[in-house]
Amino acid sequence: MIAILFSILASIFLIFKPLPHENLPGTSAIGGIIIFVALILFFLFFFTLTHTFSPLQKVEQNSTPRLMGLLKKDKHLLGSYCWMAFFLILSLLMVFDAIYLNTFQKNYLLAGWLISTGITLDIYHNMLKRLMAYLNPFDNVQLFSQMAKDSIQNDQELDLFEAIDSLAEIAVKAEQRLGTSVCNHALQEMQLIIKNFLSSSKSIGHIEADIHSQALGIKDRISYTLFYVFDRISLIYDGALSQRLEQVISTVITVLGKISIHCAKFDLTLVSYPIHFLTQDAKAAMNKGMHEIGVKTSITLLEVSKTIVEEVDCTYADLKDPFFSITNGLEEIAQATFLRDKSINLKILTQPFRDLKELFINPKVAHHQDTQVIIQNIERVLNEYDSLELVMKTIPPIPEVPEEKKS
Repeated sequence: MIAILFSILASIFLIFKPLPHENLPGTSAIGGIIIFVALILFFLFFFTLTHTFSPLQKVEQNSTPRLMGLLKKDKHLLGSYCWMAFFLILSLLMVFDAIYLNTFQKNYLLAGWLISTGITLDIYHNMLKRLMAYLNPFDNVQLFSQMAKDSIQNDQELDLFEAIDSLAEIAVKAEQRLGTSVCNHALQEMQLIIKNFLSSSKSIGHIEADIHSQALGIKDRISYTLFYVFDRISLIYDGALSQRLEQVISTVITVLGKISIHCAKFDLTLVSYPIHFLTQDAKAAMNKGMHEIGVKTSITLLEVSKTIVEEVDCTYADLKDPFFSITNGLEEIAQATFLRDKSINLKILTQPFRDLKELFINPKVAHHQDTQVIIQNIERVLNEYDSLELVMKTIPPIPEVPEEKKS
């Protein structure tokens, strides 16, 4: 915008303070200057564009092969191409008018050409920024995230899946280089895509657009897309688990928790899907010795429960399915923790269940038709651990046998 601003100011000066004719250069000189500058900008534009392809190919190897395809379909760059061609033609027409037609005064021609030159310089600057986005891994994530959002708005399922695959591929390749920042960024964008997808699916227009999904053989667009994302997140998670990238594993737990909340706000019957993946991923990490992930998972499940109670209209909803899934998830985490350390204080294991039970004191759900059934399920788990505590107290401690000293 700076170039446009200065060009407008210069044009205003030329129009309201025209230079004397004797101070203006000849028509041929003005035409030569215009053509020279136009050709310089035109060739500079395409020189920059062609010399971007080589580094872009290297970025593709570390990112995703779909990057070049995204570049070809970039509307911003396409607009830049069109403007540069228009600017060159406009400059030639101005020179032709100045030499042969004399339709406009030289001051007006220069003013118009200065404004178009300012626009061209700003477009060139924006094009450079756009091309740099294709060379930056973090910006690559944003580009495919924007592609996914546009696909959701236009009901283009194939483009949406392509964007999700690209984000997953960027994350997996980032893991191979131990680049956790890019991987975490891609995971966060995935959950935002799910949020936008579920939000847009509420509108009548998008519901009617399911005909497009059915043409692709997708009968349940919501579930299919959710599991498509879960499958890619699992792929990223497996890579992080094999390399013990605890930061990425923690991000996956957080992302699945947020997706659970997005699902709850859309349809409570969908909550059990992300909760299942969340629990299984946490258990896999705990089996690898990452016991802090179990604590984080329990906290995440409780936060999901609080959000459902406080932010979701549960008046006529079926609460059994989501809260049974959450209770079972907490139970599996508690069992895995106990199997790892049987000397642990059982009150630590039962505290998440007590916190979950207290949530149903909230007036929003206290008198709900499913509340008693859910509380009974929670009490079942608590009673099991109370019985386990009694059994553990009756088991005598194993005596320590001193080792015999060798003579």
